[in-house]
Amino acid sequence: MNVSEHSRTGPGWEADEKAWAEVERLPIFTATTLVERLDFPVSRARKYMKRWHEEGRIASCGTLKDGKTLTYRVAPVPSDGPQKSAITTTPQAIWTAIRLLRRFTATDILFAIAAARPDLELKEVQTYCQFLFKAGFLRALKKATMHSEAIYALARDTGPLAPYQKRVRVLIDPNEGCVAWVPEVSA
Repeated sequence: MNVSEHSRTGPGWEADEKAWAEVERLPIFTATTLVERLDFPVSRARKYMKRWHEEGRIASCGTLKDGKTLTYRVAPVPSDGPQKSAITTTPQAIWTAIRLLRRFTATDILFAIAAARPDLELKEVQTYCQFLFKAGFLRALKKATMHSEAIYALARDTGPLAPYQKRVRVLIDPNEGCVAWVPEVSA
């Protein structure tokens, strides 16, 4: 029986599909992620994850900082063409890890998403974290020093979609030293 046959037969396949759709959007997840996002009992989340792991739909990718909580990612699907990550944008991958970890350094984020996004570099994570900090989404628990990284905590969790920068062209009048025109910006 292939994956699609299994998921469309038997009792509760709609809840299974809903859970699977949520998991596919995440670079990493835990059983707690399913419990919090889908209001499932822990036993159901673990049952789904065990089955998905046995079917090869998900793969273990390490543990959280506590050393106990297993993290998972959607397993790559073999194909003839190039692989496409479930998380296509850098901000989305970082934001999802931030929401999962809640308290972290840029290195923690990089390690958390390394299996799903091996192309990311520490500088990209640091830059995005600084952007979120300046915008009020993160607060600094400890400032960076010459010998240690900044430790951040999530201050404003507005939902699963990552905040992102949008560059806007403006007209500047150097005679008056001000912005003369800003186009209407839609979100």
